[in-house]
Amino acid sequence: MSAAGLNTLPKFFPKPNLPGTRNGWFSNYAVDSPVTSNTNQIDSRFYQVNTQSDRLHAIYHWGTNNSLVTDPYHGGTVVPGAGDADQANNQDGDAQSISITEDHTFSATMLNEFRFGYTRYYLDQYSLLNGTDYSGGEPDLGG
Repeated sequence: MSAAGLNTLPKFFPKPNLPGTRNGWFSNYAVDSPVTSNTNQIDSRFYQVNTQSDRLHAIYHWGTNNSLVTDPYHGGTVVPGAGDADQANNQDGDAQSISITEDHTFSATMLNEFRFGYTRYYLDQYSLLNGTDYSGGEPDLGG
């Protein structure tokens, strides 16, 4: 590695802020990294007895969440996000499911069940580095 690289690379990692153990090699850095998590959820059930031999059940679940786990070196580097933004997490998620069941009893030994189910799940994950130019210059947009 060049001398310039050796001089620049350490600036991307935080300096020790604790004395550490084993000659300072371990447990020598501590940080309070902001973490947020917001979750909402709904669970519902519906039961209906139409007749002694005919029953309807419906179940619905919905949930959404947003979580942000920032850079573990938060605020400890010269360049924001330079420490290890790959360890960070920023995501939005949403899930819902529904199931509908209809039971019909024809006799003591014959039962018919109709069941329908649907599940939808998505998870959007974002880099903490999105939209940030760390090069120090203006981007060349070719125009």
